[in-house]
Amino acid sequence: MSAQALEKVHLIDSICRLGVSYYFADEIEEILQNIYKNNVEDGEITFNDNLCSLSVLFRSLRQQGHHVSPNVFNKFKSEKGEFSEGLIKDVEGMLSFLRQTLHKNLQRLETHRFISKYEQDPSNNKTLLVLAKLDFNMIKKLHQKEIGNICKWWNNLDVPNKLPYA
Repeated sequence: MSAQALEKVHLIDSICRLGVSYYFADEIEEILQNIYKNNVEDGEITFNDNLCSLSVLFRSLRQQGHHVSPNVFNKFKSEKGEFSEGLIKDVEGMLSFLRQTLHKNLQRLETHRFISKYEQDPSNNKTLLVLAKLDFNMIKKLHQKEIGNICKWWNNLDVPNKLPYA
């Protein structure tokens, strides 16, 4: 896998974690489809250079609905089935590996956390960061407005007075 393709995978991961992937859905699908076609054979990822990039690639492909086998991570385990000793020093790789279940989190909470983290990253994409902050704040404002409308609706129902037994 080329360095350029790996860079794209990490950019896609950042875009998804910043919560703005829906702006780039077609482009992300096209890039990941191409990477899948060139780097996955019979469900096995042929790239296995480092744990961090492999984990990001695995998660990105799975989130796009591609079938990829988790067996690619077996090379990082000892014969006893435990993670190999060398991984203890690869903190970024282990964190990426453990983030595989990212889709089970509440997306907006993850986005809020990741924006702060991404802001501190010296290699961040400033334009992407601005887009993510604007998008996050617009959606937050929309949610606040919706909650206000729901509260207003609930108060107008006057349930405690109209249905005292409820």
